[in-house]
Amino acid sequence: MIGKRTRPALLRAGVALLALVTAQNGQAQTAPAGDGLMIEEIIVSARRRLEPLQTTPVAVTALAEEALREQAVSNIADVGRLAPNLQIATGRNSSSIGFIFIRGVGQADESPTADPGVAQYVDDVYLGRLQGGLVNISDVASVEVLRGPQGTLYGKNTIGGALKINSKLPGPDTEYAASLAYGNYDSLSAKASVSLPLVDDALFWRLSVDRSRNDGFMRNHLTGTRGNDQDVLSGRTVLRYNPSEDIDILLSVDGSRDRSAPYYGFVIETAQTEITPFIKALIGDIGTHAKSVHGDIWNGGFDAGQEAVLAPFSPNEDVWGAFLRASYGGDELNVKSITAYREIKRDRMSDADASPLSIGNFADRMDQWQASQEFQVSGEALDGRLNWLGGLFYYQEDVGLLTMANLVPAFVPLGLDQTRDQQLDVTTKSYAAFLNASYDLTDKLSGSVGLRYTSERKSIFVWNRSIASGATIFGPTDNARTFEDLSPRIGLDYEWSPEIFTYASLSKGFKSGGFNYDPDTVGTLQPYNAEKVWAYEAGVKTQWFDRRLTVNLAAFYTDYKDIQLQVFAIQNGTIFQPTANAGKAHVQGLEVETRWQAGGGFTLYGAGALTDAAYDEYQDAVLGDVSDRKFVYTPKYSGLVGLAWEGALSENAAAHLDINYSAKSRTWHDPQNTRSIAQGGYGLLNARAALRFQDDRLEVAAYGKNLTDKAYVQNGASLLDSLGYAIAFAGAPRTYGLEVNWRY
Repeated sequence: MIGKRTRPALLRAGVALLALVTAQNGQAQTAPAGDGLMIEEIIVSARRRLEPLQTTPVAVTALAEEALREQAVSNIADVGRLAPNLQIATGRNSSSIGFIFIRGVGQADESPTADPGVAQYVDDVYLGRLQGGLVNISDVASVEVLRGPQGTLYGKNTIGGALKINSKLPGPDTEYAASLAYGNYDSLSAKASVSLPLVDDALFWRLSVDRSRNDGFMRNHLTGTRGNDQDVLSGRTVLRYNPSEDIDILLSVDGSRDRSAPYYGFVIETAQTEITPFIKALIGDIGTHAKSVHGDIWNGGFDAGQEAVLAPFSPNEDVWGAFLRASYGGDELNVKSITAYREIKRDRMSDADASPLSIGNFADRMDQWQASQEFQVSGEALDGRLNWLGGLFYYQEDVGLLTMANLVPAFVPLGLDQTRDQQLDVTTKSYAAFLNASYDLTDKLSGSVGLRYTSERKSIFVWNRSIASGATIFGPTDNARTFEDLSPRIGLDYEWSPEIFTYASLSKGFKSGGFNYDPDTVGTLQPYNAEKVWAYEAGVKTQWFDRRLTVNLAAFYTDYKDIQLQVFAIQNGTIFQPTANAGKAHVQGLEVETRWQAGGGFTLYGAGALTDAAYDEYQDAVLGDVSDRKFVYTPKYSGLVGLAWEGALSENAAAHLDINYSAKSRTWHDPQNTRSIAQGGYGLLNARAALRFQDDRLEVAAYGKNLTDKAYVQNGASLLDSLGYAIAFAGAPRTYGLEVNWRY
């Protein structure tokens, strides 16, 4: 690990590298043009306006519709292997929950009191919960990954970065498209979309539908049935009124019906605690169900559905939302309004001990709604040298959660009732104002400044009762707290030539605090404070050899304070484990993205990250200084290499092949760094081969993911200090299939 006294070393190295590249500007101008194959220009909306990726002073990865299809991206989780320093894990016990981290900042706590560390947007609408975040990629125009704080340009404050999904919009052209895919584990995916002009040059409509299912790759050896099977139906309809360049009004309604089974884990380690001898004597030895990650990790015994108290919670998740986006004006002055509403209704059942023993089974029912309103005013002045954007944002969310935790019911006759019936309600009201402006100081040098003010008030209500007796254990009680922050941003960029662009920025990020809704020993709901980061970044974006080679580099240093972490605490002589602002840290690193059109139809591409994340302070009341612990979901090394080939087979037929390998070093999955649920370095090999006919209107393809059938852990949870076991959640084994795509 790089020492604390040399924390800025990577950033200094990155700046030196930028200077070296810009010193070679003359070589780039005189490089031979070769056969003239140039990389197509990529347009992004990272700064809430359309501009070329290569002159956008932000570390952003952009994946257009074609790239998503060719690299077999079927779900937003697949994007985690394609962008540097982006880690996405499927959440515990649910295939729709995503733990998303960028540069070491994220959120692996799905509780209603915690906010995502990485903001997720669908068509500029913020998704407030981790639940329902792992959406299927269907009728999507592009996905953008923005690294670092983005608060001075976006409605909701974001501390780690943003993941943006941009849907395809209706327009004047008539479009039809359909896709059908079938693969192992009896997986089936059917997609269809239509886009029609309803009134010439004024009113347009688009409809898309996606149905996907599979039998799941886990098998319950108690019943012989498969587990973690997926069954999702989703759709979107968009009405667009665009009679002129100055008026654009969108009304969009989307929804999904998810009847997927829980995402099961497996017991990977056991330990002796004060209560494990009683569990073994009364219920059985959970150690007999433990297995290694190198064993048959896709088999298990799950019994939660057989418990009468949990049976009413049949796994289901229904999500729907609508937004109205209206803009008026042009480049000089534009006014925009984004009004949105979304709901999530979900029942979930979980066998949290991943065994046929009744130790840690629970179920929950979540009812969430959110409403937001954003107003933007943007424009340009001084002959286009000044670009500015200002906005007001309001967000309200209410999350109700009923949890039935049937923990060790065999203890109830002994007077040790651990069963819980918990009612929880969390309300958030957020107000924000933000402003960002960039000014061309010269023809090549530009500066930008931004400022954001945020005020968020959170309130919580909790009532805990016993399932067994119905007696009140805690509550009903409530608490409330307001979190405020002022976040600035400043940046400079310089365009040395049309092929070389450099930038540097300093920004502040903020994520509000929350509450521990399990009461402490004196019966209060303890709040914890907001997290804050100061992020320093320098980058260079280059193109060489007549735009046949792109190399983009970024160096960053993040000062991370008041990190929300789980710690042991002592109160009135009793030990408990709340979330607290126990950490202070720094994260520094280098990132690279490159693409080379090699000629002959071949393209080489890659991405990589070197990340050094270290705690400067991490105090635990029981264990003392634990600052030697590692960050979760933050491998030191991660990267991707890929090869694509495209060529004509005849006048009416062409072929396309894409092979890529993504790898990462050791990844820790809990703050305590439980070694058994961590995953050592590993890589995944993926490929897709396609034949295209009729000017690419018809495509037949074969795809494969994890072709080497690598067994690996992608998530985990440790209860070794309490119930005496740790649970790991496996990544998907080898999957493959055939697909047919048609468009008109």
